[in-house]
Amino acid sequence: MSVEQMNGASSASEVIRPFGSKFFERLLDRLYDGVYFVDRNRTILYWNQAAERLSGYASSEVVGHACQDNILCHTDCRGTPLCSRACPLLQAIQEDEPTSARVFLKHRKGHRVAVDVSVMPIYDDDGQNVGAVEIFRDASPVVALESAYRQMRELAEKDTLTGAINRRQAMEILEQQVKLLRNSGIPFALIMADLDHFKLVNDTFGHAVGDAALIAFETCLEQQSRGSDIVARIGGEEFLVILPSLDVSHAHRIAERLRKNVAKIRIPDPESLRLSASFGVVEAAPHESLDHLLARVDAALYRAKRMGRDLVERG
Repeated sequence: MSVEQMNGASSASEVIRPFGSKFFERLLDRLYDGVYFVDRNRTILYWNQAAERLSGYASSEVVGHACQDNILCHTDCRGTPLCSRACPLLQAIQEDEPTSARVFLKHRKGHRVAVDVSVMPIYDDDGQNVGAVEIFRDASPVVALESAYRQMRELAEKDTLTGAINRRQAMEILEQQVKLLRNSGIPFALIMADLDHFKLVNDTFGHAVGDAALIAFETCLEQQSRGSDIVARIGGEEFLVILPSLDVSHAHRIAERLRKNVAKIRIPDPESLRLSASFGVVEAAPHESLDHLLARVDAALYRAKRMGRDLVERG
């Protein structure tokens, strides 16, 4: 530090010293962020005005109480209570290290408020840890933006008509499955399904009925597959079912179940409409490229089409 800096620091200290503790309380009350201080027992000793605004609790209602009394009912994003075992304040005190987290506090009026907290241990003149100060800022706008982004991404990854994941997302999942197969030998199979004579359905009954048929088809695929299977609409009336950890024999049995249940689909208007579908089934080979795998399942599907439709063919 230069002489000028030292003189400046000394001068600043001389200016600040006469104001006393009330000055610093007023200073902290001017902050936008909530600030409170606890001793090593986590008893709240100071609570600024921004903390009152963000929580709804006046200083007189919390000072003297222990934060583990669950006044604010801090939880993580999953709703797990933090005050008794995973409190950022307790962590900072016990580990003698600053910490930060996003938590949710319970406002005095009962609603949850997302806050980003930063906690720092506080020391006395002898360097002894005497507690911690927590600074917390309203994170509600950030949480709302993140939620909107997740919803936008989910919509971007899903087919808007049927709710199945779209082709792009299916390809990303398949790439991961291929890597898993190569690295660990865990198999997976594919079923490609296509509604038979779908153009005729549209031409005869109109696109509204065609849309209803696609939605019913996707629902059938979802309901008749395993819970771990993934259904994707990859184009038009064509769907892909990704079957993790399954060989071709088991996948073939699932495809047969799907085929039989497609025949049971009933569209309310017109009731006379009967649907069928053709299916191709393959198991991924360990050193096969994704393009080659998709070409094989596509060839199996079209073989089923050429052989009369309403069939399951292995690739």
